[in-house]
Amino acid sequence: MASSNVVVRAQANQENLFTHLAAQELEDGRPWLDALSGDFWECMGQRLFSDIHARAEVESVFRGDSAPDEAFFDAGWYCGLFTLAAPWDSGAVVDERDLGAPIRYDTPGITALNQMSGRPAGIEQIADPSAVRLPDGRVALYFAGDHRVAFQSARWVSKEPVNAVTDPISFDIEADYNLPTRLLWRQMFLLPDGRWRAFGNMDGIRSWESEDGLDWVESTTPQVLLPAPSEVRNQLGLPQNALQFNSFLNITRLDDGSWVGVMPHYSEAMDSVAPDPNGNGYNDPPFVLIYHSEDGFTWHYRSVLIGTAEGFVTDLSSGIYMFTMSDAVFFSRDLAAWTFGHRPHFHTYGIPLPDGYTLHFGTDSEVRLPLQAFRATIDAASLPDAQWRTMAWENIPSIEELRGLTSGAGAPSQPVLRPISIEVWPNPASHALTVSWDARLVGPRPTLQLIDTLGRVLWEERPETTGAGRQHYTVPLDNHVGGVFFVRIRGNGLSETRPLVRLE
Repeated sequence: MASSNVVVRAQANQENLFTHLAAQELEDGRPWLDALSGDFWECMGQRLFSDIHARAEVESVFRGDSAPDEAFFDAGWYCGLFTLAAPWDSGAVVDERDLGAPIRYDTPGITALNQMSGRPAGIEQIADPSAVRLPDGRVALYFAGDHRVAFQSARWVSKEPVNAVTDPISFDIEADYNLPTRLLWRQMFLLPDGRWRAFGNMDGIRSWESEDGLDWVESTTPQVLLPAPSEVRNQLGLPQNALQFNSFLNITRLDDGSWVGVMPHYSEAMDSVAPDPNGNGYNDPPFVLIYHSEDGFTWHYRSVLIGTAEGFVTDLSSGIYMFTMSDAVFFSRDLAAWTFGHRPHFHTYGIPLPDGYTLHFGTDSEVRLPLQAFRATIDAASLPDAQWRTMAWENIPSIEELRGLTSGAGAPSQPVLRPISIEVWPNPASHALTVSWDARLVGPRPTLQLIDTLGRVLWEERPETTGAGRQHYTVPLDNHVGGVFFVRIRGNGLSETRPLVRLE
């Protein structure tokens, strides 16, 4: 097949990030390009050549026959390449263990409710339960759906405390409790003060509160997303699907007490006029919108990742966030700008155990509820500077960096970027906003930019520093329509970005 010649021709011509990726092999020995779906090639052909059949022209860059340009990079970003293309080695040491399937569809007590989707009888959505470690060490699983009645949730609790991956894990269904809603996947939280929070999606996002995790009362404070997902999708140029998912696929609570929600955007197979060519349940590329909330009620849009239908945002360490998906992990310091992908993929999301492992309940909707345990060791502070660059055209890694840093030899490690502590207010803003930063970090003439959600620079200035310490500069907004934007400052090799909502 044509792609079998990729490695040979790439080495002879123009080497770059794309030829570096094309030279990789899958575990079964096939070329890495074989992992890219038909949807990807059609998307790239349409955006670059207005022709969904232009795969050969797109592949010429991966072969090294022609050099990539910014338009090619932008198309690759939009079509989902960079959530699969993980050029960096994170240096993580990961111990992963398969703990089997503690709950299956043939588990006693799971007996009813056949589904339209053809799943076997059982809990309405057995995949992805909300898993919580109780104060006595037992593990509680909250399922969306119940074997007794539709639109009710079920709670299963481990028979014994679970303190280590070597402990036996088996579950019994617990007594009825009054949470008459379908939980969002992985959306149950036991808070440090002993109270409980849950998020449901019967008719949009709702939240529930409990003193004991059994008796629940719906919160009187509504869930508000700013801007609304439909506005964000319009800004990003995403289609508004007929069966659009407008709830968070998962929510995490960060170490500082704030919350992050990940909302998927993709065309479901049942939402398509033609059969899904990939058989994966959605048409590629899928997207996720990332929102942040200080209180778990009012959510602000922060960023988008393209090429993944789901994922987790967790704290890796103080001030460092990680987005975890099936093939790679991505790092951020502000939830607005993400690095290129790192391997190996690993989880930090789940139930931490005293032995240092994290329990993670996975997905196998047809037959079982798989359980894995992860223990990952990674020193984020040791990652070289190149691996912290934002996933953008101007930050594309050189072939020398890729060779040296991914092999563990060559270029020496650099210190991580120092924080600039950029501040933007008011936010949301109407006619103008003020940007503040520390001149000691970015130098006397930093570059200040206003960027839209597609990465286009709409406004740019290089303000001069006045005095020492913090600087303040006014950015006009009257020439821009309402929506989501980003304010970015650069100087002294450093860069930091903040999201902005422009009101009409």
